[in-house]
Amino acid sequence: MHPKNQNLLKRPRRNKIAVNNKCNNTRSFCHYLLINESKLLMFNKSMWKKFILKLKNGDITPFYRALVYFWFKLLGLVFVLPTIIFLWILKPFFWLKVGKIHHGRIGHLGVETELFLRRRQLGVFPDGPTYCFVCDSRGVANRQLLTMFKRVMRIYEGRIFVSIFDGMLPFLKKTPFYQPLGTKNNEYFEFNNGKPSIFFTPEEIQRGRELLKNLNVDMDTENYVCVFARDNAFLKNTMPHNNWSYHDRRNSDIDNFVKAIKFLIEKGLTVIRVGSVVNKPISFSHPRFIDYPLSENQCEFLDIFLIGTCKFFLGASSGICDMTLLFDIPRLNVDMAEFGLAPIGKNCLYIPKKHKFTKTGQYLYFKDALVLKLHPYSRNAQELGLELEENSPEDILSATEEMLGRLEGTFKYSPEEERLGNNFQKLWSKSNIVCRDVPTPIGIEWLKQNKDLYF
Repeated sequence: MHPKNQNLLKRPRRNKIAVNNKCNNTRSFCHYLLINESKLLMFNKSMWKKFILKLKNGDITPFYRALVYFWFKLLGLVFVLPTIIFLWILKPFFWLKVGKIHHGRIGHLGVETELFLRRRQLGVFPDGPTYCFVCDSRGVANRQLLTMFKRVMRIYEGRIFVSIFDGMLPFLKKTPFYQPLGTKNNEYFEFNNGKPSIFFTPEEIQRGRELLKNLNVDMDTENYVCVFARDNAFLKNTMPHNNWSYHDRRNSDIDNFVKAIKFLIEKGLTVIRVGSVVNKPISFSHPRFIDYPLSENQCEFLDIFLIGTCKFFLGASSGICDMTLLFDIPRLNVDMAEFGLAPIGKNCLYIPKKHKFTKTGQYLYFKDALVLKLHPYSRNAQELGLELEENSPEDILSATEEMLGRLEGTFKYSPEEERLGNNFQKLWSKSNIVCRDVPTPIGIEWLKQNKDLYF
């Protein structure tokens, strides 16, 4: 490590006892409630700003909606004790477990719900209970996806259901009648041993076929690859009242994908850029390339259908990339911004972004990242003085060549490359990172060029 950065390794740990003591008084607890947006909807900054803006414009509808929400939330709080007693009495005959679908972001909606279903397949969650879930009917990230999940599980939509559930939750989650949804992003076993839980109906397949024809793609005769480069357009357009700049570390320039796109087209494949909203068109045109977000055919159904039926997915870190997990679609993750994470699906490959110190330009070594306890989602990257460097067009091209070769059975490691890959996996597995047990290979050409960061 560069001498100027040595002091970062000596940063003292926070006093956990002191932190805990701060939460022992009422004032600190109230402060905690105010900053914990994920747990209390009433303190969600985005919704609060929209609420105030509408009131200023003379629209009092949100005020009435808020009253209804808090009324039913209070109702849930009032009736939670008799409800839990009733569920205990009923349990020997009918064991009910209730959870909440995280509907607002496509990654959470898709992956967390599918993970629950995969775990049921594999016997992690027993068959004894009856599972049901509530979901807000407003602000659903993708209606098509929710429709597909409703075919295979009990989901009840409605603001009232969610309000009552939120009121009961603090007590309900301490009982055997609560079913949480969530993921640690290391569930390799579930997604490699389970099967897809959701499916397209014959009618949906026909609809997808017709919509693809509108894009000049014949799904019966053409193989297509989905390409995605994350930018800030979606969050800016859908939730403009929040500051989403902390997500910018995951962004990628779509023009860096052009060389890879040209290669895929030369190999006889059609390439479709996916996404619902984008900042800019790609600086490339070809009859076999479709800039789908800018087409008149963009819709929530086709957003999912394209990913669920493509040959493989090439994309940067984003929730839409994780939709490949739902359909067991092979995925090449480039520009992976999350330190210590790797794709957890079947037939995946990845190359990460590199961290470097802003002041010195020195790259961060793997061992030093462990010492610094670099957060997977870079929540402490700024205080450590780190920034992320995007993969070059050449990096993305070489990884794409490897990915296609793997899928077509033509790719082989040289003895030197095999040793290097094995050494990387040993280093990876012996660390304390989140995905240490995930054996997804890293792009070998990228690893050869950057092996000094690891060894």
